[in-house]
Amino acid sequence: MRQEGMEDLAAADASAAHGGPRARRAPLLADLQALLSPAPSAWPAEARQPLDLAALVAEALAECAPQLSRAIVAQRIRAVAALGCPAQVSRVLVHLLRNAAHATATAGRPAVIRIDARRDGARVQVRISDNGHGIAPAVLPRILDPFFSTRAHGGGLGLGLTLSRAIVQAHGGTLRCANRSPHGAHFEFDLPAATQEPA
Repeated sequence: MRQEGMEDLAAADASAAHGGPRARRAPLLADLQALLSPAPSAWPAEARQPLDLAALVAEALAECAPQLSRAIVAQRIRAVAALGCPAQVSRVLVHLLRNAAHATATAGRPAVIRIDARRDGARVQVRISDNGHGIAPAVLPRILDPFFSTRAHGGGLGLGLTLSRAIVQAHGGTLRCANRSPHGAHFEFDLPAATQEPA
């Protein structure tokens, strides 16, 4: 994308941040920026850095605070360092948390969302689980498809999970989802482990 186009998107984001008329389009603009960004292998070295997962999770929770206001959020972020682009990984966390918040909103029971991160060999596994209504078997194969959404009309464009999968794949990982027993679902993705802790 041309630099002018990226500047236009940045200006729109700034307008949204100050409550401007494009505020409701801010998440979409952020998603488009992320999708149009080059893959991590093409980013400058400073963009591929050890990630402070605990800090990124805290920032994502703050961004999603309105949607999570009625949920109990439990964290188990082990002392592991992943490698990647903080802004991109943050987008994945935000989308998965919003997805969990939506899934638990109409489940008819107190919402519980868990965030876990652990090292598994050369990868770091991050999982976000919920006790919501789960994913219908007929929907599960399509849940990551572009523009596929289970929300009512106007509730979403169906890009969040597609974007998340693209970001994770660009980090050499996989985004997976499955139902949980007795209730809910989880989304799990992996990132490369870092050889050093975040600065």
